[in-house]
Amino acid sequence: MVKAQNVKNGKLNRKDLSYISNEVSNSLPRSQLAAGDVVMTYVGANIGDVAVIDDECKYHLAPNVAKIRPDAEKYNSVYFMYMLMFLNSYIVGNSADTAKAALGMERIRKLKIFTPPTDLQKQFAAFVARTDKSKMAIQQSLEQLKTLKKALAQKYFS
Repeated sequence: MVKAQNVKNGKLNRKDLSYISNEVSNSLPRSQLAAGDVVMTYVGANIGDVAVIDDECKYHLAPNVAKIRPDAEKYNSVYFMYMLMFLNSYIVGNSADTAKAALGMERIRKLKIFTPPTDLQKQFAAFVARTDKSKMAIQQSLEQLKTLKKALAQKYFS
């Protein structure tokens, strides 16, 4: 089950996922998520956070998370998610003022999303993938440098 705390800054955090049985899963077809679906939190502190569902696992919606299935002929899911991230301040600004910030499904459905040509959306998604790959490589290099630094410090100071 994808809960609001699993959706943060365009990423699906797989820590602390809740699990349901296959029997329960099969009885809840409307809450099933498919690869390419965009999920958005619509209640609470992280209102408007989004992520794209990959095809790695079978997921379901938990409360306070909306499923958005972009028209594949019109939108690339990665582009769509980043457009929602770009519109976050607008989305948050238009949430209902209750004890807890809330964004109703009606307001989500009425969001206006810019629709550039599909080729440009695909180029954008490819750029994001390359950037994420570079970020991961840099992060791995930083981890290696930290390990090397610790090893050298231990060697010289012991």
